[in-house]
Amino acid sequence: HVKPEYLAKSAFHQIPLFEDSDGYCVAESTAILRHIVTNYMPSLYPASPKEKAMVDWAMDLMSGSIYDVLAVKIFYPVFAFAAPPADQKAENETCLDLLDKFEKAFLSNGKKFVAGNSISIAEYKAVPLLYACSRRSRRRQALRCLLASSSTSRTPGRR
Repeated sequence: HVKPEYLAKSAFHQIPLFEDSDGYCVAESTAILRHIVTNYMPSLYPASPKEKAMVDWAMDLMSGSIYDVLAVKIFYPVFAFAAPPADQKAENETCLDLLDKFEKAFLSNGKKFVAGNSISIAEYKAVPLLYACSRRSRRRQALRCLLASSSTSRTPGRR
């Protein structure tokens, strides 16, 4: 991503980068998702302004607050991409609290998906990060086990 031909397409050195068939380039996963569904799969982006706002809100949370805790503070240390935070237990609790809030905000009242009963680009954004922990079930228990194991001290590069 630092080769001149890549930098000509992505001056900010961002990965991922999507290059469309006409040569148009766009970076940042959320912008890429919006571009693809707007041009190729509009059924994945709700027409209703309120539903679209919910989808955008969920995707922005995934890119920001939730990613910052779930990926950076939990998964990165567990997979030895980073040192554990100073207070792993507190970060684990913050993560569980964020996931509970996400579930209440977007998946309550019998909704299967962020936009209601239809899959949207929000799921494409969230699933890689939340699949194992988005419901109160065995997946939720698996996340709790992961969070419990991450509170043991780990050094980057060691198992």
